[in-house]
Amino acid sequence: RVPSRVASASARGRDVATTAGTGTRDSPFDPAAEDAPVSDIAELQTGAVFTRRRAFTAHDVASFASLAGDHNPIHVDPDAATAAGFRDGPVVHGMLCASMFSAIIGTRFPGAVYATQSLAFRKPVRVGERVR
Repeated sequence: RVPSRVASASARGRDVATTAGTGTRDSPFDPAAEDAPVSDIAELQTGAVFTRRRAFTAHDVASFASLAGDHNPIHVDPDAATAAGFRDGPVVHGMLCASMFSAIIGTRFPGAVYATQSLAFRKPVRVGERVR
């Protein structure tokens, strides 16, 4: 179990690039050296930040909709997204974006128990937009 003081994950950063993982067309990750597990938790300090970069594809969104059962058309239909006020097209499910935290915890802290998360969705994320 990772002490609560260990890491603070942040959803503030956005850029227009991709994140770590496999590099396939359906899962656009940029392999990253910073994905190495933390070797000594005792050396971590309060306020430590770990990031991950990723762009979610239309395939990712459709897969998540199917798995989660969230078939809100704002995620897949440009007309529905526009009608809902998202003039730039469909938006990625907020919880799909939030899943990046689980990837950080599971990759950097193998064996950790990820018990809680608080979120505030400040801006929509578009399909293909890179977030970190």
